[in-house]
Amino acid sequence: MNLSINKLSAAIATLLTLTFATASQAQSISQALRGNSQNTTENYFEIGLGYTNHEGPSTNPRKLDWTGSYSIFNWSYNYKGFFLERFADKFTESTDPFVIGYNAYTNDNWSFDIIGSSKNPGLKLIGVAMGGENNGQEIDFVTRDSDFMIGGRLSGYFGNNILQFSVSQDIRRHHGRMASALVGRNWQLRNWNFHGLLGVQYSDSTTNDYYKGVRQEEADRSSFTAYQAGAGFNYNAEVGVTYPINEDWVYRATATVVSYSDEQLNSPMYHSTSGSTSTTFSTSISYVF
Repeated sequence: MNLSINKLSAAIATLLTLTFATASQAQSISQALRGNSQNTTENYFEIGLGYTNHEGPSTNPRKLDWTGSYSIFNWSYNYKGFFLERFADKFTESTDPFVIGYNAYTNDNWSFDIIGSSKNPGLKLIGVAMGGENNGQEIDFVTRDSDFMIGGRLSGYFGNNILQFSVSQDIRRHHGRMASALVGRNWQLRNWNFHGLLGVQYSDSTTNDYYKGVRQEEADRSSFTAYQAGAGFNYNAEVGVTYPINEDWVYRATATVVSYSDEQLNSPMYHSTSGSTSTTFSTSISYVF
Protein backbone atom coordinates (compact mmCIF):
# COMPACT_ATOMS: atom_id res chain seq x y z
CA MET A 1 0.00 0.00 0.00
CA ASN A 2 1.46 3.31 -1.11
CA LEU A 3 0.94 5.18 2.17
CA SER A 4 4.39 6.01 3.50
CA ILE A 5 4.84 9.58 4.82
CA ASN A 6 6.41 10.98 1.66
CA LYS A 7 4.05 9.13 -0.67
CA LEU A 8 0.98 10.10 1.30
CA SER A 9 1.83 13.78 1.46
CA ALA A 10 2.38 13.81 -2.30
CA ALA A 11 -0.90 11.98 -2.80
CA ILE A 12 -2.84 14.62 -0.88
CA ALA A 13 -1.59 17.31 -3.25
CA THR A 14 -2.32 15.34 -6.44
CA LEU A 15 -5.18 13.05 -5.41
CA LEU A 16 -7.58 14.21 -8.13
CA THR A 17 -5.25 13.17 -10.94
CA LEU A 18 -3.82 9.88 -9.64
CA THR A 19 -4.37 6.83 -11.86
CA PHE A 20 -3.09 3.26 -12.05
CA ALA A 21 0.01 4.09 -14.11
CA THR A 22 2.62 1.51 -13.17
CA ALA A 23 2.71 -2.26 -12.94
CA SER A 24 2.05 -3.98 -9.65
CA GLN A 25 4.41 -5.71 -7.33
CA ALA A 26 2.81 -7.75 -4.52
CA GLN A 27 -0.65 -6.44 -3.63
CA SER A 28 -4.16 -7.45 -2.68
CA ILE A 29 -7.03 -5.91 -4.66
CA SER A 30 -8.51 -4.15 -1.62
CA GLN A 31 -5.11 -2.69 -0.77
CA ALA A 32 -4.66 -1.38 -4.32
CA LEU A 33 -8.13 0.18 -4.47
CA ARG A 34 -7.78 1.94 -1.13
CA GLY A 35 -4.30 3.25 -1.91
CA ASN A 36 -5.22 4.30 -5.46
CA SER A 37 -1.96 2.79 -6.71
CA GLN A 38 -0.47 -0.42 -8.06
CA ASN A 39 3.02 0.32 -6.78
CA THR A 40 3.81 -1.40 -3.46
CA THR A 41 7.60 -1.24 -3.56
CA GLU A 42 7.48 1.13 -0.58
CA ASN A 43 7.46 -0.69 2.76
CA TYR A 44 5.07 0.60 5.40
CA PHE A 45 3.63 -0.06 8.86
CA GLU A 46 0.21 0.95 10.14
CA ILE A 47 -1.41 0.83 13.56
CA GLY A 48 -4.89 1.96 14.46
CA LEU A 49 -8.26 1.41 16.09
CA GLY A 50 -11.59 0.53 14.53
CA TYR A 51 -15.23 0.06 15.44
CA THR A 52 -17.52 -2.45 13.75
CA ASN A 53 -21.07 -3.77 13.67
CA HIS A 54 -21.40 -7.31 12.34
CA GLU A 55 -24.45 -9.54 11.85
CA GLY A 56 -24.30 -12.96 10.25
CA PRO A 57 -23.96 -16.74 10.54
CA SER A 58 -21.39 -18.09 12.98
CA THR A 59 -20.32 -21.29 14.71
CA ASN A 60 -20.43 -19.26 17.95
CA PRO A 61 -24.01 -18.30 18.89
CA ARG A 62 -22.66 -15.32 20.85
CA LYS A 63 -21.04 -13.90 17.70
CA LEU A 64 -24.15 -13.73 15.48
CA ASP A 65 -24.58 -10.01 16.18
CA TRP A 66 -21.43 -8.29 17.30
CA THR A 67 -20.57 -4.65 17.90
CA GLY A 68 -17.31 -3.43 19.34
CA SER A 69 -13.82 -2.05 18.86
CA TYR A 70 -10.80 -3.78 17.36
CA SER A 71 -7.13 -3.08 16.77
CA ILE A 72 -5.41 -2.65 13.39
CA PHE A 73 -1.86 -3.72 12.61
CA ASN A 74 -1.08 -3.74 8.88
CA TRP A 75 2.28 -3.79 7.13
CA SER A 76 4.09 -4.61 3.91
CA TYR A 77 7.72 -5.55 3.32
CA ASN A 78 9.23 -6.04 -0.16
CA TYR A 79 12.73 -7.15 -1.14
CA LYS A 80 13.81 -8.04 -4.69
CA GLY A 81 10.41 -9.45 -5.63
CA PHE A 82 9.84 -11.30 -2.36
CA PHE A 83 7.19 -9.89 -0.05
CA LEU A 84 5.32 -10.17 3.20
CA GLU A 85 2.03 -8.32 3.51
CA ARG A 86 -0.76 -7.95 5.99
CA PHE A 87 -3.73 -5.81 5.05
CA ALA A 88 -7.11 -6.60 6.60
CA ASP A 89 -9.80 -4.87 8.58
CA LYS A 90 -11.83 -7.06 10.89
CA PHE A 91 -14.55 -9.17 9.21
CA THR A 92 -13.67 -8.06 5.65
CA GLU A 93 -13.58 -10.78 2.99
CA SER A 94 -11.84 -9.03 0.11
CA THR A 95 -8.29 -9.90 1.01
CA ASP A 96 -6.19 -12.53 2.75
CA PRO A 97 -5.16 -11.35 6.24
CA PHE A 98 -1.53 -12.43 5.75
CA VAL A 99 0.37 -13.30 2.58
CA ILE A 100 3.95 -14.37 1.89
CA GLY A 101 5.12 -14.67 -1.69
CA TYR A 102 7.16 -13.76 -4.72
CA ASN A 103 6.28 -11.52 -7.66
CA ALA A 104 7.16 -13.79 -10.59
CA TYR A 105 5.98 -11.64 -13.52
CA THR A 106 4.95 -8.03 -14.17
CA ASN A 107 4.14 -5.99 -17.28
CA ASP A 108 2.13 -2.82 -17.93
CA ASN A 109 -1.23 -4.46 -17.17
CA TRP A 110 -0.66 -7.81 -15.48
CA SER A 111 1.13 -9.13 -12.43
CA PHE A 112 1.52 -12.73 -11.24
CA ASP A 113 2.47 -13.66 -7.67
CA ILE A 114 3.30 -17.02 -6.13
CA ILE A 115 1.72 -16.80 -2.68
CA GLY A 116 1.19 -18.63 0.57
CA SER A 117 -1.56 -17.70 3.03
CA SER A 118 -3.79 -19.07 5.76
CA LYS A 119 -7.38 -18.81 4.54
CA ASN A 120 -9.21 -20.85 7.19
CA PRO A 121 -8.50 -20.31 10.90
CA GLY A 122 -8.61 -23.11 13.42
CA LEU A 123 -11.90 -24.04 15.08
CA LYS A 124 -12.76 -25.47 18.49
CA LEU A 125 -16.34 -25.98 19.65
CA ILE A 126 -17.14 -26.74 23.26
CA GLY A 127 -20.44 -28.33 24.18
CA VAL A 128 -22.25 -30.62 26.60
CA ALA A 129 -21.51 -34.31 26.10
CA MET A 130 -24.49 -36.52 25.33
CA GLY A 131 -24.11 -39.91 27.02
CA GLY A 132 -21.01 -41.82 28.03
CA GLU A 133 -18.78 -41.18 31.01
CA ASN A 134 -18.73 -37.41 30.26
CA ASN A 135 -22.52 -37.09 30.04
CA GLY A 136 -23.60 -33.57 30.97
CA GLN A 137 -20.04 -32.21 31.07
CA GLU A 138 -18.55 -29.59 28.75
CA ILE A 139 -16.04 -31.11 26.32
CA ASP A 140 -14.23 -30.19 23.07
CA PHE A 141 -16.26 -32.13 20.55
CA VAL A 142 -15.20 -30.41 17.32
CA THR A 143 -11.58 -29.37 16.69
CA ARG A 144 -10.14 -28.17 13.38
CA ASP A 145 -6.63 -26.86 12.67
CA SER A 146 -5.81 -23.83 10.51
CA ASP A 147 -4.57 -24.42 6.97
CA PHE A 148 -1.74 -23.01 4.86
CA MET A 149 -2.57 -22.53 1.18
CA ILE A 150 0.02 -22.36 -1.61
CA GLY A 151 -0.94 -21.06 -5.05
CA GLY A 152 -0.91 -18.24 -7.56
CA ARG A 153 -2.50 -14.78 -7.78
CA LEU A 154 -3.01 -13.00 -11.11
CA SER A 155 -3.89 -9.27 -11.07
CA GLY A 156 -4.93 -7.13 -14.04
CA TYR A 157 -4.96 -3.30 -14.04
CA PHE A 158 -7.02 -1.35 -16.56
CA GLY A 159 -7.45 2.31 -15.72
CA ASN A 160 -9.23 2.50 -12.38
CA ASN A 161 -10.43 -1.10 -12.70
CA ILE A 162 -8.70 -4.12 -11.17
CA LEU A 163 -9.26 -7.84 -11.73
CA GLN A 164 -7.74 -10.46 -9.48
CA PHE A 165 -7.83 -14.27 -9.67
CA SER A 166 -6.29 -16.79 -7.29
CA VAL A 167 -6.05 -20.57 -7.00
CA SER A 168 -4.50 -22.37 -4.03
CA GLN A 169 -4.20 -25.73 -2.28
CA ASP A 170 -3.65 -26.51 1.38
CA ILE A 171 -0.35 -28.20 2.22
CA ARG A 172 -0.80 -28.43 5.99
CA ARG A 173 -4.01 -30.24 6.92
CA HIS A 174 -6.87 -31.09 4.59
CA HIS A 175 -5.16 -30.65 1.17
CA GLY A 176 -8.30 -29.11 -0.28
CA ARG A 177 -8.44 -26.41 -2.98
CA MET A 178 -9.87 -22.90 -3.12
CA ALA A 179 -10.24 -20.33 -5.89
CA SER A 180 -11.49 -16.74 -6.06
CA ALA A 181 -12.28 -14.02 -8.59
CA LEU A 182 -12.55 -10.33 -7.67
CA VAL A 183 -13.30 -7.19 -9.65
CA GLY A 184 -13.01 -3.70 -8.23
CA ARG A 185 -12.95 -0.02 -9.12
CA ASN A 186 -12.17 3.24 -7.34
CA TRP A 187 -13.34 6.83 -7.78
CA GLN A 188 -11.80 10.10 -6.56
CA LEU A 189 -13.90 12.93 -5.11
CA ARG A 190 -11.58 15.64 -3.86
CA ASN A 191 -9.48 13.96 -1.17
CA TRP A 192 -11.91 11.06 -0.74
CA ASN A 193 -11.05 7.75 -2.43
CA PHE A 194 -14.18 5.59 -2.86
CA HIS A 195 -14.06 1.97 -3.98
CA GLY A 196 -16.40 -0.86 -4.89
CA LEU A 197 -15.68 -4.58 -5.07
CA LEU A 198 -17.49 -7.76 -6.16
CA GLY A 199 -16.16 -11.25 -5.60
CA VAL A 200 -16.82 -14.99 -5.62
CA GLN A 201 -14.93 -17.68 -3.73
CA TYR A 202 -15.02 -21.42 -4.45
CA SER A 203 -14.14 -24.08 -1.87
CA ASP A 204 -13.99 -27.73 -2.93
CA SER A 205 -15.68 -30.54 -1.02
CA THR A 206 -12.46 -31.52 0.78
CA THR A 207 -12.04 -28.03 2.25
CA ASN A 208 -15.70 -27.56 3.14
CA ASP A 209 -16.06 -31.02 4.70
CA TYR A 210 -12.97 -30.53 6.85
CA TYR A 211 -14.21 -27.23 8.32
CA LYS A 212 -18.00 -27.61 8.09
CA GLY A 213 -18.55 -31.36 8.20
CA VAL A 214 -19.35 -33.33 11.38
CA ARG A 215 -17.80 -36.77 11.77
CA GLN A 216 -19.95 -39.60 13.06
CA GLU A 217 -17.80 -39.97 16.18
CA GLU A 218 -18.26 -36.25 16.87
CA ALA A 219 -22.02 -36.56 16.44
CA ASP A 220 -22.09 -39.56 18.80
CA ARG A 221 -20.69 -37.51 21.68
CA SER A 222 -22.56 -34.24 21.04
CA SER A 223 -25.94 -32.78 20.14
CA PHE A 224 -24.84 -32.43 16.49
CA THR A 225 -25.98 -34.71 13.71
CA ALA A 226 -23.42 -36.15 11.30
CA TYR A 227 -22.92 -34.00 8.21
CA GLN A 228 -20.79 -34.24 5.06
CA ALA A 229 -20.29 -30.93 3.22
CA GLY A 230 -19.80 -30.62 -0.53
CA ALA A 231 -18.23 -27.94 -2.70
CA GLY A 232 -19.76 -24.46 -2.71
CA PHE A 233 -19.50 -20.77 -3.61
CA ASN A 234 -19.53 -17.68 -1.37
CA TYR A 235 -20.30 -14.25 -2.89
CA ASN A 236 -19.30 -10.89 -1.47
CA ALA A 237 -19.74 -7.19 -2.22
CA GLU A 238 -17.90 -4.30 -0.62
CA VAL A 239 -18.01 -0.51 -0.75
CA GLY A 240 -15.68 1.77 1.13
CA VAL A 241 -13.91 5.10 1.41
CA THR A 242 -10.40 6.13 2.41
CA TYR A 243 -9.48 9.66 3.45
CA PRO A 244 -5.90 10.83 4.22
CA ILE A 245 -6.39 13.24 7.13
CA ASN A 246 -2.76 14.34 6.89
CA GLU A 247 0.59 12.76 6.06
CA ASP A 248 0.41 10.48 9.12
CA TRP A 249 -3.28 9.67 9.71
CA VAL A 250 -5.78 7.79 7.51
CA TYR A 251 -9.54 7.34 7.96
CA ARG A 252 -11.43 4.36 6.47
CA ALA A 253 -15.03 3.18 6.37
CA THR A 254 -16.24 -0.08 4.80
CA ALA A 255 -19.56 -1.86 4.31
CA THR A 256 -19.48 -5.56 3.32
CA VAL A 257 -22.15 -8.11 2.44
CA VAL A 258 -21.34 -11.83 2.17
CA SER A 259 -23.69 -14.58 0.94
CA TYR A 260 -22.63 -18.04 2.14
CA SER A 261 -23.18 -21.33 0.34
CA ASP A 262 -25.78 -23.84 1.50
CA GLU A 263 -23.00 -26.39 1.91
CA GLN A 264 -21.59 -24.23 4.69
CA LEU A 265 -24.81 -23.08 6.34
CA ASN A 266 -26.46 -26.52 6.34
CA SER A 267 -23.77 -27.67 8.74
CA PRO A 268 -25.17 -28.26 12.24
CA MET A 269 -22.22 -26.25 13.60
CA TYR A 270 -23.71 -23.02 12.25
CA HIS A 271 -26.18 -20.63 13.87
CA SER A 272 -27.89 -17.79 12.05
CA THR A 273 -30.39 -15.01 12.65
CA SER A 274 -29.93 -13.49 9.18
CA GLY A 275 -30.38 -16.40 6.79
CA SER A 276 -27.42 -16.99 4.48
CA THR A 277 -26.10 -13.41 4.52
CA SER A 278 -23.76 -11.47 6.79
CA THR A 279 -23.45 -7.68 6.85
CA THR A 280 -20.63 -5.66 8.33
CA PHE A 281 -19.96 -1.96 8.73
CA SER A 282 -16.59 -0.85 10.06
CA THR A 283 -14.86 2.47 10.52
CA SER A 284 -11.28 3.12 11.61
CA ILE A 285 -8.47 5.60 11.99
CA SER A 286 -4.83 4.61 11.56
CA TYR A 287 -1.35 6.02 11.92
CA VAL A 288 0.96 5.18 8.99
CA PHE A 289 4.75 5.30 9.08
